[in-house]
Amino acid sequence: SASWTGVTRTAPGETLIGELVDGRPSRAWQYGAAGSPVNWTGVEMAFWATDQIPVTSRIDIDAGLRGATTAGSRAGSPAHIPWRAVSPSVQGTWRALPNGRLTLIAGYARYSSRLPLDYLSWGDPNSLSGTVHAWSDRNGDRIPQQGEMGALLARVGPCCAGGRLNTIAPDLHAPRTNEVLLGVHTRIGSHLMLRLGSTDRRQYDLIEPVDAADIRSNYTLTHVSDPGLDMARTEDDQLLPVFERLPASFGTDRYTLQNVANNSARDHGVDLVVERTFDGRWGMLIGGTAHQSEGAGGNRGYRADENDQGVLGEVFTDPNAETNARGRLFFERGYVVKWSGVWRLPHGLQGAAAARYQDGQHFTRVVLAPALDQGLDAIPALPRGRTRFTYAFTLDARIEKQVALGARRATVLLEAYNLLNTNNEVEEDVITGPTFRSPTAVQPPRSIRLGLRYSF
Repeated sequence: SASWTGVTRTAPGETLIGELVDGRPSRAWQYGAAGSPVNWTGVEMAFWATDQIPVTSRIDIDAGLRGATTAGSRAGSPAHIPWRAVSPSVQGTWRALPNGRLTLIAGYARYSSRLPLDYLSWGDPNSLSGTVHAWSDRNGDRIPQQGEMGALLARVGPCCAGGRLNTIAPDLHAPRTNEVLLGVHTRIGSHLMLRLGSTDRRQYDLIEPVDAADIRSNYTLTHVSDPGLDMARTEDDQLLPVFERLPASFGTDRYTLQNVANNSARDHGVDLVVERTFDGRWGMLIGGTAHQSEGAGGNRGYRADENDQGVLGEVFTDPNAETNARGRLFFERGYVVKWSGVWRLPHGLQGAAAARYQDGQHFTRVVLAPALDQGLDAIPALPRGRTRFTYAFTLDARIEKQVALGARRATVLLEAYNLLNTNNEVEEDVITGPTFRSPTAVQPPRSIRLGLRYSF
């Protein structure tokens, strides 16, 4: 197979963006006027081969191999990323008992990440550039103006301190994922199926920008007292490290996009599925998973663009972001249970329902450091995932009936989403203080829809 992708990115023009920390002005980001559009391209060539090998009448081996070469670049730019990867896989199936009464499965696979073209921005001198300044919001409107810009804190974009370019490591390569899976499938009776599986995925050499500036000489280390959540007792009290930037080092950062040797992630878990196949009257499917992940999110926070091991962020460029950076990641919800069923009811009615339970999203409590030379900053108080938002639960249901309309038939539908009108919070205030864990977003309310489906 062969594929080509392209991206054209145009600078937004003169732009001034205010950064708020817990709603309070902290820094202002300023980008220059629009320049010529930047065009990045990526080309991938790949081959793969698979084979199913019958060892005996009850044992099969499925083997596969994929090789790929990828190149991302921009004409006339030093930004160039060549990737090559070989991804093998093997899976064995043993039908220990006939008629699907007992089947055992085991497998191993290695995967390589695809190349995001925005990686090229770290070595392209024409990429969007700007500066970060201290921001004193004198008029209190929380909108930065030129007269409110303070000292230069940092440069952002490809051109940094002294005109030196940020760089892409010459040995940058695709992160790899190793996966091991085990499974047991069994049939009980004529309609009941049970499937139990377990997976273990480990990612290595994840990519992040790393600051070449010497943290020890550019920061002073202090501590801020964190009384924890139990204000009356001292068992959870702690001193959190706070790194304050020395003004003499402002604007001296220079970043290299690279594979970070100790930046790995892991996800392992088990899932159980019980299925009662539809026999003309009713059928049901119920499944549950228990997962645990561990890794470093790219940025402070709990959202998809923060607490994810694939996000290019601040974790290796800001020592305050590196504090308690590892923990449970965005995509993992701990325990999840899903159930669905369909029924044929009297009077020509058909009913269906689906329910889902999932643990709350993982987050970490955050402490605001006192005003620092680099602006107001947030310090994660605990490893990610030590705390979670409230669980989410929904029950959806539908009932339908076919009616005759002349020679054709139509279906009347009545559907209810979130039938029980569950309104648990799905996001909360994570800042230590009187509003900690106050809901900031809740589940969508119950909604009912009446519909008519006509086939012709």
